[in-house]
Amino acid sequence: EMVATRLDAAGVHVAVTRPLPTLACDRVRVREVFANLFTNAAKYRAPGDDPTIEVGVVMPGETDDRLGIGGRGVPVLTVRDHGIGLDPAQAERVFDMFTRLHPRDAFGGGSGIGLALVRKLVGQHGGAVWAVGAPGAGTTVVFTLAPEP
Repeated sequence: EMVATRLDAAGVHVAVTRPLPTLACDRVRVREVFANLFTNAAKYRAPGDDPTIEVGVVMPGETDDRLGIGGRGVPVLTVRDHGIGLDPAQAERVFDMFTRLHPRDAFGGGSGIGLALVRKLVGQHGGAVWAVGAPGAGTTVVFTLAPEP
């Protein structure tokens, strides 16, 4: 709801790939995590890219070979886009404060704090966040909202 107008304007829609679990978390902070991830997914697209943002989960004991996730003891949430992608060598750097990988006015501008804020909010839950992608193949942001048991 927070970003629906922006997503609609970009012609983007969100699809939940399977039922998400109920998690103990700060709803306001997690809402901000998803809002930032959805906004980035809508911005970093090229004409003709699939406009779907996929929200998914890998439950404890399950694996996702595409993402290299397996056997974690907590649910792992994913937000996947089909946009311009991400150079794997930059996957950690995108979470640095004020970091943009593109010129300031490219892809709708921005200050480079969105993913840094995501990392901070996920960290406040004791979780972890990382990105998986390849140029031209979209990006998946993967995160947990609790420490591993």
